[in-house]
Amino acid sequence: MSAGLSDSSVSIISFSESQEAHEFELWAASFDIHQPQLVYSTGSDDCKFSCWDLRDDPSNLVFQNYKIHKMDICCIAKNPSDPNILLTRSYDEYLRLWDVRSISKPVNETLVCLGRGVWRVKHHPYVPGVVLAACMHNGLAIVKIDEEKGELMEIYA
Repeated sequence: MSAGLSDSSVSIISFSESQEAHEFELWAASFDIHQPQLVYSTGSDDCKFSCWDLRDDPSNLVFQNYKIHKMDICCIAKNPSDPNILLTRSYDEYLRLWDVRSISKPVNETLVCLGRGVWRVKHHPYVPGVVLAACMHNGLAIVKIDEEKGELMEIYA
């Protein structure tokens, strides 16, 4: 199990070590569902999006991107049907689609106004590109996103 801690570190529960991942409190950490040796962490006020390989020393990052997100990152969600795609969402109102093979910039950066923060994003189990977003102030939303565009399909306030 991975856990983001309020002292800005990420802990892997089966390990006894902890690595400072962010400068501020951590909001989200997630195992890669296709490559379980990878752990992603996002969600800090420092706007960093990071990845570690558990087979390597915790001080060695697989990648870290701190240039794209302009505000706190709230959540991360790996695509269950595509091993290379994941989503991040931050308070800047952008839903970002990433290809983990090229992490320097997102494949798609879509402004989807869902009422500031989105606490969780969950991919539809059978329909590729459709996600459910748990919004801080606007209930829940269904969003369709792919490499070319993103659009709000429905909102339930």
